[in-house]
Amino acid sequence: MSIRRQSERLSAERLSATRILRRGMLLALPFLLWGYPAGWPVWQLLLCGLAPVTVSVTVWVWCGSLRRFRMLYGVFLILLVCGVWELWTAGRVPAVLEAQLQLPRAPGEPNLYFEYDLPAVEARLFPGLAEALLLQAVQLNYCGSGLAGLSAHPACRKYAEVDARAVRGVLEAALRQRPKTNEDIYYSYIEVLRGTGGSAAEIAAARAEWRRLFPFSDRPDPLAGDESAVVPRRRGAGY
Repeated sequence: MSIRRQSERLSAERLSATRILRRGMLLALPFLLWGYPAGWPVWQLLLCGLAPVTVSVTVWVWCGSLRRFRMLYGVFLILLVCGVWELWTAGRVPAVLEAQLQLPRAPGEPNLYFEYDLPAVEARLFPGLAEALLLQAVQLNYCGSGLAGLSAHPACRKYAEVDARAVRGVLEAALRQRPKTNEDIYYSYIEVLRGTGGSAAEIAAARAEWRRLFPFSDRPDPLAGDESAVVPRRRGAGY
C-alpha cells in the first residue's frame, strides 16, 4: 500500500511540475517571439527559456520527495546565479562607479593596461619582477604605437621614452632575472630584436635560448619567415 501511495505521490509531483513548466513556457513564448526579432542578446533569450524550467524544478524539489535536499538545491541555485552574474559583468565597470572613479580613457584600449593601469600596480607591488616588467613592455608598445591621443594618456606619460628601444630595454631587464617559466618574455624579445634592428647574432642567441627553455612550444618559429616584428604579447592578458 505504501508503495502505491509513493507511486501516486511521485506521479502527482511530476504532473504538478509539468503543469508549471507548460504554463511557464506559454508565458515565456511571447517574450521569445518578440525578443528574437527585436535583437535581444542570446543571454536574455536563454534566460526567458530557462526561467520556467528552473521554477518547475524548484517547485518539484521543494514540495516533492526530494525535500530533504532543499538546502543543497538552494545553495546550488545561489552559486549558479552568482556565477552567471560574474560571467556577465566580467571586465565591465558599472557606469555609476566609473563616473565616481573618473577612470582615464583611451580609444580602443583595454581596461587592464589603461583604465586600471595594471603595469603600474604590479610595479609597485612587485618592483623589478620579470612578469611586471613584461606588462610594462606591453604597455610601452601600446603607448608608442602611434594611435591618436594615446601618447598623452596618463598611463603613458609616466615613461620617459615610449619607442621600440624602450620596450627592448624593459624586456632585457626582465631577462636578466633569467625567468624559466614565462615564455612570453623570451618570445617577445626575439620579435622586438627584429623590430629594433638587432644583429643576427643577438637574434640567433635569443632564439636558441627560447628553444632551449621551451623545446615543446607550439608557437611558430619567429625566424621561419620574413614577416615584420610583432608586438610584445602576453597570453591570457585580455588585451
